[in-house]
Amino acid sequence: MAEIAEVTPERTLKLPPSIAARLRPSDRFVIWVEGDVLHLKRITPASVTDITAEAPAGEELSPEEVNDIVHKVRRERRLG
Repeated sequence: MAEIAEVTPERTLKLPPSIAARLRPSDRFVIWVEGDVLHLKRITPASVTDITAEAPAGEELSPEEVNDIVHKVRRERRLG
C-alpha cells in the first residue's frame, strides 16, 4: 500500500508512522533521483564477521588484501 511522506518547512522528510517504525535513528541511506521518482536504499554495512571470515587463520592481512576483501563483500551485497 502506498503512503504519503511530507517535506517539512525545515526541508526534512516526514515519514508515515508505519514506515518510520521500521527504521532506526542510526540508519543511513543512499538516495538518487530519476525524473520525479526519489529512490532510497538502506545502507547495511558488512559485519566484521563477514569480513574476517575471508581472512586466513593466524595470518595478518596487508592493507591491499583488506581492501580487496571489503570490495568483494560490497560487490556481493550489491548483487545479492
